[in-house]
Amino acid sequence: MKAGQVLKKIKINKKDFIIRYLKHEDVDDLLKVVNSLVEEKSMLGPQKKFSRAREEKWIKNILHKMLNKKAIYLVGQLDGQIIGSASVFKGKFINRKHLGQVAVSLLPEYRGRGLGKRLIKKAISEAKKHLKTKIIKLNVYAENKKAIKLYKSLGFERVGKIKKGRYHFGRYIDLIIMVKYL
Repeated sequence: MKAGQVLKKIKINKKDFIIRYLKHEDVDDLLKVVNSLVEEKSMLGPQKKFSRAREEKWIKNILHKMLNKKAIYLVGQLDGQIIGSASVFKGKFINRKHLGQVAVSLLPEYRGRGLGKRLIKKAISEAKKHLKTKIIKLNVYAENKKAIKLYKSLGFERVGKIKKGRYHFGRYIDLIIMVKYL
């Protein structure tokens, strides 16, 4: 788990798609991604644009967690541009160290091409290998049918629902809890 380490490189429509670990120099590209997701009002969480200072602090924290084997954070690059990311964070408490929380984000113009699926699969395999994760958990908005379909195709199963579990741009949305046993 080395910052910037390339894990996979493939050709997609004559373009290089690279999956690699996060590095500090990714701050501007990741800031662009997260802020575009806020503009889109995507179903991924953030509802307010981030500053560069906040993004730098966040990346520093993630790199520290990676170094201490508490997180996996991968980015996907298409022809040198970061188009998304996938992460797994290890449970904080001793009785949850075997549990990982996965998240994925992708710029809208790159969705539906299998790139997010490749990112998630690689993040999960890295978590199993380096974090010793045995169960992967995620939360997804009940309205996000495409994401639910993707997660099911990866072997996730629905285990619960939290009614009005997330406040999203002025309204409450149900959250679906899904898990995958490794």
